[in-house]
Amino acid sequence: MWIRCRRRSSLHFSFGLVEFSATDCGIGATLTIQIDYTAALPERSELFKFSPSVAGGEGAWYSVPGAAISEFSAIYSVTDGELGDSDLTANGTIVDPVGVGALGVVVDIPTLDSWGLALLVLMLAALGWLGSRSLSRGMGGE
Repeated sequence: MWIRCRRRSSLHFSFGLVEFSATDCGIGATLTIQIDYTAALPERSELFKFSPSVAGGEGAWYSVPGAAISEFSAIYSVTDGELGDSDLTANGTIVDPVGVGALGVVVDIPTLDSWGLALLVLMLAALGWLGSRSLSRGMGGE
């Protein structure tokens, strides 16, 4: 899935987004969240959140400061009522859409190795030769 940021850069979320609500966590409480993934995260990944920076404001994507990204997990902290809590209200509930993404990710495109490419060239040459033979037979060439 591709998402356009306000700064017109492309964000790619290889594993989609995670959204949760933590209730009864205490007014102004800070939670440390760890998200584990089943496959390795892309190089240069960052943790991105979508939320307003002021109550009632328009939301935007931003990189989560202090987030730790490893090969298979992301760890970060979010405080009730502060930036990162989407409702921006110190009410004991943390609403948190988040995802590990990368700006301008280069996606691997499967290709043939050198042997596969050589085999493909030989097959195309054989098809071309067979095609030219049948074409010349149709014109009375043999």
